[in-house]
Amino acid sequence: MLWTYETEVGIFWIKPNEKFRFTLGINEEILGNYNTPNQAAEDVSSRTTGHLLWDNYSSTPTPSTLTQWNFYKK
Repeated sequence: MLWTYETEVGIFWIKPNEKFRFTLGINEEILGNYNTPNQAAEDVSSRTTGHLLWDNYSSTPTPSTLTQWNFYKK
């Protein structure tokens, strides 16, 4: 299972992680671990990911829900 969201600063991804349940990252960088994929997507939407370029980049609309992300079921 994998969710991706392409932006001008990189491609965000959310994938399962056995220890932390779900991991959020951008390109090759891990940004954090979450109990649910929705929590990770909310941080991207609210620009509170810890990735300064994204968090301070205001000219690109943010995805308001996880349903706006691309979903890949493996």
